Amino acid sequence: MDPVGLLRKLVAIDSVFPNELRIAEFVEAQLQERGFMTRRVEVSDGRFNVVGERGSVGKPMLFYGHLDTVPVYGKWSSDPFALREDGDRLTGLGAYDMKHGIAVLLCAFEEQSDRRIKVAFGVDEENNSAG
Repeated sequence: MDPVGLLRKLVAIDSVFPNELRIAEFVEAQLQERGFMTRRVEVSDGRFNVVGERGSVGKPMLFYGHLDTVPVYGKWSSDPFALREDGDRLTGLGAYDMKHGIAVLLCAFEEQSDRRIKVAFGVDEENNSAG
């Protein structure tokens, strides 16, 4: 998948803490499509961390990211939930923290390998790190 196209989808999902349900479900499905066995680690009602694992060779490599964003602060000249391209700059709520990282990981996980990989995506990092 195109990383910018995936980032566009991620930015479009409102995941301002404590509303991470839709992005958690999206990321969980993306991991499953890439061959990961996933499980949910419930934090509270409607809020869960996504944990995945695949492969069996070698010591596991762990990748971590967070799913939530801060609220919309300040004045935006465009919709914060629509990724905007301005030359080589991409703008959108969470685009740099941390939805780009999620997109990069999901794109990298398209490469199939027997290497043992674990991944965890947590909720509430931008608030009090409940996840």
